[in-house]
Amino acid sequence: MSDATTRSAPAESEAGAPKPVSVRASIPASIAASIAAPMTDAPYRTYQLAIHIDAPVRVAVGRLGTFDFPAGDYVYTGSARRNLEARIARHLARAKKFHWHIDYLLAAPGVAICKVHRLSAPECVVNRQQAGEIVVPGFGASDCRAGCGSHLKRLPDGGTAHHRLRRDRSGRAGEQGTAPAYWREACQALSAADPVMAAIIRQHPIDSLISRGDPFGTLARSIVGQQISTKAADSVWRRFAAALPAVTPAAVLAAEAEVLRACGLSARKQEYLTDLARHFSEGSIHAHDWQAMTDADIIAELTSVRGIGVWTAEMFLIFNQMRPDVFPLDDIGLQKAAAQHYGGGERLTRKQLTCLSERWRPWRSVATWYLWRSLDPLPVDY
Repeated sequence: MSDATTRSAPAESEAGAPKPVSVRASIPASIAASIAAPMTDAPYRTYQLAIHIDAPVRVAVGRLGTFDFPAGDYVYTGSARRNLEARIARHLARAKKFHWHIDYLLAAPGVAICKVHRLSAPECVVNRQQAGEIVVPGFGASDCRAGCGSHLKRLPDGGTAHHRLRRDRSGRAGEQGTAPAYWREACQALSAADPVMAAIIRQHPIDSLISRGDPFGTLARSIVGQQISTKAADSVWRRFAAALPAVTPAAVLAAEAEVLRACGLSARKQEYLTDLARHFSEGSIHAHDWQAMTDADIIAELTSVRGIGVWTAEMFLIFNQMRPDVFPLDDIGLQKAAAQHYGGGERLTRKQLTCLSERWRPWRSVATWYLWRSLDPLPVDY
Protein backbone atom coordinates (compact mmCIF):
# COMPACT_ATOMS: atom_id res chain seq x y z
CA MET A 1 0.00 0.00 0.00
CA SER A 2 1.32 3.43 -0.90
CA ASP A 3 1.99 6.08 1.74
CA ALA A 4 0.55 8.77 -0.53
CA THR A 5 -2.67 10.37 0.69
CA THR A 6 -5.76 11.11 -1.35
CA ARG A 7 -5.87 14.84 -2.11
CA SER A 8 -9.62 15.20 -2.62
CA ALA A 9 -11.73 15.69 0.51
CA PRO A 10 -13.81 12.69 1.57
CA ALA A 11 -17.48 12.91 0.71
CA GLU A 12 -18.73 13.29 4.25
CA SER A 13 -20.69 16.07 5.89
CA GLU A 14 -21.34 16.64 9.56
CA ALA A 15 -24.81 17.87 8.62
CA GLY A 16 -25.78 14.86 6.49
CA ALA A 17 -25.41 11.10 6.44
CA PRO A 18 -21.77 10.10 6.15
CA LYS A 19 -20.50 8.01 3.31
CA PRO A 20 -18.19 5.16 4.25
CA VAL A 21 -14.52 6.04 3.88
CA SER A 22 -11.91 3.35 3.50
CA VAL A 23 -9.01 3.83 5.88
CA ARG A 24 -6.76 1.87 3.56
CA ALA A 25 -7.64 4.09 0.61
CA SER A 26 -7.31 7.45 2.36
CA ILE A 27 -4.75 7.18 5.14
CA PRO A 28 -1.01 6.44 4.86
CA ALA A 29 0.03 2.97 5.96
CA SER A 30 2.18 4.27 8.81
CA ILE A 31 -0.84 6.07 10.28
CA ALA A 32 -3.50 3.51 9.38
CA ALA A 33 -1.59 0.95 11.43
CA SER A 34 -2.04 3.07 14.54
CA ILE A 35 -5.83 3.35 14.21
CA ALA A 36 -7.85 0.74 16.06
CA ALA A 37 -10.89 -1.11 14.68
CA PRO A 38 -14.08 0.99 14.29
CA MET A 39 -15.73 1.75 17.62
CA THR A 40 -19.32 1.29 16.47
CA ASP A 41 -20.65 0.73 19.99
CA ALA A 42 -18.52 3.33 21.78
CA PRO A 43 -20.38 6.28 23.33
CA TYR A 44 -17.56 8.64 22.29
CA ARG A 45 -15.57 8.86 19.08
CA THR A 46 -12.50 10.73 20.23
CA TYR A 47 -9.12 10.92 18.55
CA GLN A 48 -5.75 12.54 19.08
CA LEU A 49 -3.30 13.63 16.42
CA ALA A 50 0.42 13.64 17.15
CA ILE A 51 1.71 16.55 15.06
CA HIS A 52 5.26 17.60 14.31
CA ILE A 53 6.24 21.04 12.96
CA ASP A 54 9.67 21.09 11.30
CA ALA A 55 10.27 24.87 11.41
CA PRO A 56 8.49 27.94 12.80
CA VAL A 57 5.41 28.73 10.76
CA ARG A 58 2.79 31.48 10.75
CA VAL A 59 -0.78 30.34 10.07
CA ALA A 60 -3.94 32.39 9.52
CA VAL A 61 -6.71 30.37 11.18
CA GLY A 62 -9.96 31.75 9.78
CA ARG A 63 -11.73 34.12 12.14
CA LEU A 64 -9.60 32.97 15.05
CA GLY A 65 -6.67 35.07 13.85
CA THR A 66 -3.01 34.53 12.99
CA PHE A 67 -0.81 32.22 15.06
CA ASP A 68 2.97 31.76 15.19
CA PHE A 69 3.81 28.12 15.80
CA PRO A 70 7.39 27.29 16.90
CA ALA A 71 8.93 24.06 15.69
CA GLY A 72 8.19 21.10 17.89
CA ASP A 73 5.65 18.45 18.82
CA TYR A 74 1.95 19.11 19.36
CA VAL A 75 -1.14 17.10 20.28
CA TYR A 76 -4.61 17.88 18.98
CA THR A 77 -7.70 16.29 20.53
CA GLY A 78 -10.95 16.07 18.59
CA SER A 79 -14.08 13.97 18.13
CA ALA A 80 -16.48 12.97 15.40
CA ARG A 81 -20.21 12.61 15.85
CA ARG A 82 -20.47 9.95 13.17
CA ASN A 83 -17.67 8.57 11.03
CA LEU A 84 -14.32 8.89 12.76
CA GLU A 85 -12.38 7.50 9.82
CA ALA A 86 -13.91 10.15 7.55
CA ARG A 87 -12.88 12.93 9.93
CA ILE A 88 -9.30 11.69 10.14
CA ALA A 89 -9.12 11.14 6.39
CA ARG A 90 -10.30 14.69 5.78
CA HIS A 91 -7.52 16.04 7.99
CA LEU A 92 -4.98 14.01 6.06
CA ALA A 93 -6.36 15.05 2.68
CA ARG A 94 -5.40 18.72 3.29
CA ALA A 95 -8.52 19.85 1.44
CA LYS A 96 -8.65 23.45 0.24
CA LYS A 97 -11.98 23.96 2.02
CA PHE A 98 -11.20 23.98 5.71
CA HIS A 99 -13.84 22.86 8.20
CA TRP A 100 -11.94 22.98 11.52
CA HIS A 101 -9.17 25.06 13.02
CA ILE A 102 -6.73 22.17 12.86
CA ASP A 103 -7.12 21.93 9.07
CA TYR A 104 -5.46 25.34 8.65
CA LEU A 105 -2.42 24.15 10.59
CA LEU A 106 -2.21 20.78 8.85
CA ALA A 107 -2.19 22.50 5.45
CA ALA A 108 0.87 24.59 6.34
CA PRO A 109 4.30 23.58 4.99
CA GLY A 110 6.47 21.49 7.27
CA VAL A 111 3.52 20.25 9.34
CA ALA A 112 2.89 16.50 9.51
CA ILE A 113 0.71 14.04 11.40
CA CYS A 114 2.96 11.43 13.00
CA LYS A 115 0.38 9.22 14.68
CA VAL A 116 -3.37 8.88 15.28
CA HIS A 117 -4.75 7.57 18.55
CA ARG A 118 -8.40 6.63 19.17
CA LEU A 119 -10.15 6.58 22.53
CA SER A 120 -13.55 5.70 23.95
CA ALA A 121 -13.72 8.71 26.25
CA PRO A 122 -15.04 12.29 26.05
CA GLU A 123 -12.60 14.55 24.21
CA CYS A 124 -12.55 17.13 26.99
CA VAL A 125 -11.57 14.46 29.50
CA VAL A 126 -8.77 13.25 27.22
CA ASN A 127 -7.75 16.86 26.58
CA ARG A 128 -6.81 17.63 30.18
CA GLN A 129 -3.54 19.50 30.31
CA GLN A 130 -0.46 17.75 31.58
CA ALA A 131 2.71 19.10 33.14
CA GLY A 132 4.79 21.26 30.85
CA GLU A 133 2.27 21.49 28.03
CA ILE A 134 1.41 24.90 26.57
CA VAL A 135 -2.12 25.39 25.29
CA VAL A 136 -3.02 27.34 22.15
CA PRO A 137 -5.96 29.47 23.39
CA GLY A 138 -9.22 29.03 21.49
CA PHE A 139 -7.80 26.54 19.02
CA GLY A 140 -10.29 23.81 18.15
CA ALA A 141 -12.59 24.64 21.06
CA SER A 142 -15.12 27.03 19.49
CA ASP A 143 -17.90 24.49 20.03
CA CYS A 144 -16.54 22.95 23.22
CA ARG A 145 -19.32 22.60 25.77
CA ALA A 146 -16.96 21.77 28.61
CA GLY A 147 -15.11 25.07 28.28
CA CYS A 148 -11.64 23.60 27.67
CA GLY A 149 -10.55 26.77 25.89
CA SER A 150 -8.24 24.83 23.57
CA HIS A 151 -7.84 21.41 22.03
CA LEU A 152 -4.29 21.95 20.76
CA LYS A 153 -1.24 21.83 23.02
CA ARG A 154 2.46 22.14 22.45
CA LEU A 155 4.58 19.58 24.25
CA PRO A 156 7.54 20.60 26.40
CA ASP A 157 10.93 20.48 24.70
CA GLY A 158 12.45 17.05 24.99
CA GLY A 159 9.13 15.21 24.79
CA THR A 160 7.43 13.91 21.67
CA ALA A 161 3.84 13.70 20.55
CA HIS A 162 4.14 9.92 20.67
CA HIS A 163 4.97 10.13 24.37
CA ARG A 164 1.93 12.31 24.95
CA LEU A 165 -0.36 9.81 23.25
CA ARG A 166 0.96 7.15 25.59
CA ARG A 167 0.11 9.45 28.51
CA ASP A 168 3.70 10.27 29.41
CA ARG A 169 3.38 12.65 32.35
CA SER A 170 7.06 13.37 32.88
CA GLY A 171 6.97 16.92 31.55
CA ARG A 172 10.76 16.77 31.35
CA ALA A 173 12.46 19.67 29.65
CA GLY A 174 14.96 18.94 26.91
CA GLU A 175 18.49 20.15 26.45
CA GLN A 176 17.35 22.98 24.17
CA GLY A 177 16.03 25.05 27.07
CA THR A 178 13.41 25.34 29.78
CA ALA A 179 10.58 27.79 30.38
CA PRO A 180 10.01 29.44 33.77
CA ALA A 181 7.42 27.87 36.06
CA TYR A 182 5.74 31.25 36.58
CA TRP A 183 5.04 31.91 32.89
CA ARG A 184 1.34 31.03 32.81
CA GLU A 185 0.57 32.89 36.01
CA ALA A 186 2.40 35.94 34.68
CA CYS A 187 0.53 35.86 31.35
CA GLN A 188 -2.82 35.66 33.11
CA ALA A 189 -1.97 38.56 35.41
CA LEU A 190 -0.64 40.73 32.57
CA SER A 191 -3.67 40.01 30.41
CA ALA A 192 -6.01 40.99 33.23
CA ALA A 193 -4.13 44.21 33.96
CA ASP A 194 -3.45 45.45 30.42
CA PRO A 195 -5.69 44.87 27.35
CA VAL A 196 -2.89 45.86 24.97
CA MET A 197 -0.54 43.32 26.50
CA ALA A 198 -3.36 40.77 26.48
CA ALA A 199 -3.67 41.15 22.70
CA ILE A 200 0.07 40.65 22.22
CA ILE A 201 0.05 37.53 24.38
CA ARG A 202 -2.88 36.10 22.40
CA GLN A 203 -0.90 36.51 19.19
CA HIS A 204 1.92 34.35 20.56
CA PRO A 205 0.13 31.73 22.64
CA ILE A 206 2.70 28.96 22.55
CA ASP A 207 5.94 30.91 22.93
CA SER A 208 7.77 31.58 26.15
CA LEU A 209 11.05 32.76 27.56
CA ILE A 210 13.67 30.02 27.35
CA SER A 211 16.77 29.65 29.50
CA ARG A 212 19.63 27.52 28.22
CA GLY A 213 21.12 27.34 31.70
CA ASP A 214 24.71 28.23 30.73
CA PRO A 215 25.89 31.43 32.48
CA PHE A 216 28.97 31.94 30.32
CA GLY A 217 27.11 31.29 27.07
CA THR A 218 24.29 33.63 28.07
CA LEU A 219 26.66 36.47 28.93
CA ALA A 220 28.75 35.90 25.80
CA ARG A 221 25.64 35.97 23.64
CA SER A 222 24.51 39.19 25.33
CA ILE A 223 27.84 40.81 24.48
CA VAL A 224 27.55 39.66 20.87
CA GLY A 225 24.06 41.17 20.67
CA GLN A 226 24.98 44.60 22.01
CA GLN A 227 23.72 47.48 19.83
CA ILE A 228 22.71 45.32 16.85
CA SER A 229 19.43 43.81 15.71
CA THR A 230 18.24 40.38 16.83
CA LYS A 231 18.68 39.05 13.29
CA ALA A 232 22.25 40.36 13.02
CA ALA A 233 23.10 39.08 16.49
CA ASP A 234 21.83 35.58 15.62
CA SER A 235 23.96 35.56 12.47
CA VAL A 236 27.14 36.61 14.30
CA TRP A 237 26.48 34.19 17.14
CA ARG A 238 26.05 31.23 14.78
CA ARG A 239 29.41 31.99 13.15
CA PHE A 240 31.04 32.51 16.55
CA ALA A 241 29.71 29.21 17.95
CA ALA A 242 30.70 27.35 14.78
CA ALA A 243 34.24 28.71 14.93
CA LEU A 244 34.90 27.30 18.41
CA PRO A 245 35.04 23.67 19.55
CA ALA A 246 32.61 24.73 22.31
CA VAL A 247 31.41 28.03 23.73
CA THR A 248 33.48 27.87 26.92
CA PRO A 249 35.89 30.26 28.65
CA ALA A 250 38.87 28.05 27.69
CA ALA A 251 37.85 27.96 24.02
CA VAL A 252 37.44 31.73 23.84
CA LEU A 253 40.80 32.36 25.51
CA ALA A 254 42.46 29.98 23.04
CA ALA A 255 40.83 31.50 19.95
CA GLU A 256 42.93 33.72 17.69
CA ALA A 257 41.84 37.29 17.02
CA GLU A 258 41.54 36.64 13.29
CA VAL A 259 39.08 33.82 13.91
CA LEU A 260 36.90 36.00 16.11
CA ARG A 261 37.08 38.89 13.66
CA ALA A 262 35.94 36.62 10.83
CA CYS A 263 32.79 35.86 12.83
CA GLY A 264 31.77 39.52 12.59
CA LEU A 265 32.94 40.57 16.04
CA SER A 266 34.41 44.04 16.44
CA ALA A 267 37.75 44.47 18.19
CA ARG A 268 35.92 45.88 21.22
CA LYS A 269 33.59 42.89 21.48
CA GLN A 270 36.55 40.54 21.15
CA GLU A 271 38.14 42.28 24.14
CA TYR A 272 34.91 42.01 26.11
CA LEU A 273 34.52 38.30 25.38
CA THR A 274 38.12 37.63 26.34
CA ASP A 275 37.76 39.52 29.62
CA LEU A 276 34.55 37.63 30.39
CA ALA A 277 36.28 34.31 29.74
CA ARG A 278 39.17 35.35 31.99
CA HIS A 279 36.82 36.22 34.87
CA PHE A 280 35.17 32.80 34.62
CA SER A 281 38.49 30.99 34.37
CA GLU A 282 39.91 32.79 37.40
CA GLY A 283 36.78 32.20 39.50
CA SER A 284 35.97 35.87 40.08
CA ILE A 285 32.39 35.28 38.92
CA HIS A 286 30.49 33.66 41.80
CA ALA A 287 27.78 31.80 39.89
CA HIS A 288 27.05 29.47 42.82
CA ASP A 289 25.88 32.44 44.92
CA TRP A 290 23.51 34.01 42.39
CA GLN A 291 20.38 32.22 43.50
CA ALA A 292 20.58 33.89 46.91
CA MET A 293 21.55 37.32 45.55
CA THR A 294 19.23 40.19 44.67
CA ASP A 295 18.94 41.53 41.14
CA ALA A 296 20.93 44.61 42.13
CA ASP A 297 23.74 42.52 43.67
CA ILE A 298 24.10 40.37 40.55
CA ILE A 299 24.14 43.46 38.34
CA ALA A 300 26.90 44.96 40.50
CA GLU A 301 29.04 41.81 40.22
CA LEU A 302 28.59 41.40 36.49
CA THR A 303 29.24 45.03 35.62
CA SER A 304 32.73 44.66 37.08
CA VAL A 305 33.55 42.76 33.88
CA ARG A 306 34.61 44.86 30.88
CA GLY A 307 31.86 45.12 28.31
CA ILE A 308 29.09 44.13 30.70
CA GLY A 309 27.00 47.13 31.48
CA VAL A 310 23.63 47.34 33.14
CA TRP A 311 21.79 46.30 29.95
CA THR A 312 23.85 43.12 29.50
CA ALA A 313 23.42 42.26 33.17
CA GLU A 314 19.67 42.77 32.83
CA MET A 315 19.60 40.43 29.82
CA PHE A 316 21.40 37.88 31.95
CA LEU A 317 18.86 38.23 34.76
CA ILE A 318 16.01 37.69 32.32
CA PHE A 319 17.40 34.92 30.11
CA ASN A 320 19.63 32.96 32.48
CA GLN A 321 18.42 33.60 36.00
CA MET A 322 14.85 33.99 34.74
CA ARG A 323 14.11 36.74 37.23
CA PRO A 324 10.45 37.73 36.69
CA ASP A 325 10.53 41.49 37.33
CA VAL A 326 13.45 42.95 35.40
CA PHE A 327 12.76 46.03 33.29
CA PRO A 328 15.60 47.03 30.90
CA LEU A 329 14.58 50.65 30.48
CA ASP A 330 17.37 51.46 28.01
CA ASP A 331 16.69 48.54 25.68
CA ILE A 332 16.11 49.79 22.13
CA GLY A 333 13.70 46.99 21.23
CA LEU A 334 11.61 47.63 24.31
CA GLN A 335 11.44 51.33 23.53
CA LYS A 336 10.46 50.67 19.92
CA ALA A 337 7.72 48.19 20.85
CA ALA A 338 6.34 50.49 23.55
CA ALA A 339 6.15 53.32 21.01
CA GLN A 340 4.33 51.08 18.56
CA HIS A 341 1.79 49.66 21.00
CA TYR A 342 1.39 52.45 23.56
CA GLY A 343 2.65 55.67 21.99
CA GLY A 344 0.94 55.75 18.61
CA GLY A 345 4.36 55.43 16.99
CA GLU A 346 5.91 58.18 19.12
CA ARG A 347 8.76 57.26 21.44
CA LEU A 348 7.86 57.35 25.13
CA THR A 349 10.07 59.24 27.56
CA ARG A 350 11.88 57.31 30.26
CA LYS A 351 9.41 58.64 32.80
CA GLN A 352 6.43 57.56 30.69
CA LEU A 353 7.92 54.12 30.10
CA THR A 354 8.66 53.68 33.80
CA CYS A 355 5.12 54.70 34.67
CA LEU A 356 3.72 52.30 32.07
CA SER A 357 5.75 49.42 33.50
CA GLU A 358 4.14 49.78 36.91
CA ARG A 359 1.02 48.02 35.66
CA TRP A 360 3.17 44.99 34.77
CA ARG A 361 4.71 44.42 38.21
CA PRO A 362 5.80 41.87 39.38
CA TRP A 363 6.07 40.39 35.85
CA ARG A 364 7.97 43.07 33.94
CA SER A 365 10.42 40.55 32.47
CA VAL A 366 7.50 38.73 30.88
CA ALA A 367 5.94 41.95 29.58
CA THR A 368 9.30 42.98 28.11
CA TRP A 369 9.72 39.60 26.43
CA TYR A 370 6.29 39.87 24.78
CA LEU A 371 7.03 43.40 23.57
CA TRP A 372 10.22 42.08 21.96
CA ARG A 373 8.26 39.16 20.51
CA SER A 374 5.80 41.55 18.89
CA LEU A 375 8.65 42.99 16.79
CA ASP A 376 10.59 39.86 15.84
CA PRO A 377 9.48 36.91 13.65
CA LEU A 378 11.18 34.48 16.05
CA PRO A 379 11.41 34.45 19.84
CA VAL A 380 14.34 36.28 21.41
CA ASP A 381 16.76 34.14 23.41
CA TYR A 382 20.27 34.34 24.84
